[in-house]
Amino acid sequence: MELHCDPASDPSPALTRGLLLLKRLCADGPSSLEMLAKATGWPKSSVFRLLASLEAFGAVERDPADRRYRAALRLVPFTPVAEGLRARALPVMKDLCRASGHTVELFSWNAGRLTMIDRCEPEGQDVTVRARIGWNPDPVEAFALTVGALAWPEDAKPAKERYWYWKFGERVPVTQRELRGMVAEARDKGLAVCLFPNAHGVRRYAIPLHDAQGELWGVLALAAVPAPLKGPAHEHLIRLACDAAATFKRAAAAKAS
Repeated sequence: MELHCDPASDPSPALTRGLLLLKRLCADGPSSLEMLAKATGWPKSSVFRLLASLEAFGAVERDPADRRYRAALRLVPFTPVAEGLRARALPVMKDLCRASGHTVELFSWNAGRLTMIDRCEPEGQDVTVRARIGWNPDPVEAFALTVGALAWPEDAKPAKERYWYWKFGERVPVTQRELRGMVAEARDKGLAVCLFPNAHGVRRYAIPLHDAQGELWGVLALAAVPAPLKGPAHEHLIRLACDAAATFKRAAAAKAS
């Protein structure tokens, strides 16, 4: 997605410049005010004002330690396929969010990568899940989103990569043998669950979403904070996620018939 800033023809150059800054942060990662001013060629004072507006909107965040800015939102082109998935999944997402009291995320599946295209927040609660629309999970994170996608279709096989999973704030490597066991368990249960919460205390329960032809279309993830590790609350979230998958499957079948 290309954006250009031509003050002579642009009716809203400040908006375009803000989008360009956000796009650059998404592509280049955390950057200082000086780095952004140098990259864009704009006055530092102008870049600072734009960043302040983006930060107030929640589109960027500033790390107080190193004073760098990072993107909190990502610009994502919306394809007809992604829009179709979102339209089908949105009622299920809202019901799951209401029943669970946790954030629910929707990811499209394209060329082996997952991209968050929508999310639902529980009403009347503080939102503590940091991931935002446009987030691409690390393809070598073993649980839960990657395993949820790897486990379907049946002939999917883990790539020979160095996979890992979160154990609270630590990345723990996982062997190919362990990963095969995770995939087998995910297939058996019909969903993949993070072994432990990640660095932000989030534990995801991921279920695959298929189109009417049985092709993997996307992944629905219940992002639980606080995250139960076991017990009735944990089993309750598993049941809710599996019920959501069944509801989506019935709706997809009814739409196709």
